Amino acid sequence: MRQLIKDKTLTARCLVCESAAALWYLFPVRIKHTAFRPPAVIVLLLATASVCLGNPLLPGYLPDPTASNGELMDGVWVFQSRTVVIRMTPMTDASRSAYIEEKTGSSVDPFGPRPDGSVRFVSFLLEILNRSDGPLAFEPQKCWLLAPPGELKLPVDLARIQTGYSVHEQDMPEAFTVAAQALFNGEQHLTPGHKVTGLLVFSAPRDSPREFRVELPIVDSRGQTFEYKAAYATEKRLNKKLKKLQRQRERGTR
Repeated sequence: MRQLIKDKTLTARCLVCESAAALWYLFPVRIKHTAFRPPAVIVLLLATASVCLGNPLLPGYLPDPTASNGELMDGVWVFQSRTVVIRMTPMTDASRSAYIEEKTGSSVDPFGPRPDGSVRFVSFLLEILNRSDGPLAFEPQKCWLLAPPGELKLPVDLARIQTGYSVHEQDMPEAFTVAAQALFNGEQHLTPGHKVTGLLVFSAPRDSPREFRVELPIVDSRGQTFEYKAAYATEKRLNKKLKKLQRQRERGTR
């Protein structure tokens, strides 16, 4: 991701993100293996992560390890098993634009913010490596962005964009056709050792939910589906969830 960000200020912010990620790594909170987190560490963790989000995936949200089944490493969600390795990098407007330009040669990013600066899309750079002995399948249109109380979004692709413009009897801007080369378009089939990379772009959640998560399904050669989850929450919501885990831990040790 650092290679995609040319602006020196953004690069400096990434270094701060690494400090925050180190704290997540040193004091892990996982669903299956819940670790005790002293109150002072919670405060320090949230404060450092807040600084990291100076140019965030979505303003006001922090990574939420309590509702994720991966690890946060250097600001990147990493999911590892004997079958697959997935790296899911949250993209800012700047890093997404740089990636689109790298892949297509175009400096136009049609997924940028609205004229008032508000976020229109939530974007991730997704890398999937098949480390199994058989084929794997990844269907982007079976990924979800879910936010309470019941909002569900599919990632955008060229066909979905074209349909949206056709419904309003408008011509789709050429910039979307070009930028679509950087997206996942259609099902991806991975032979053993094969790797695919592309953007997952979702419309931003409405009405500022307290939390949201992204779910990624991978299907192996036996037809078994594995789901990987990466979650985000507001600082207030995350603090509340961490304190609840701490109380549960304390009761369990009595």
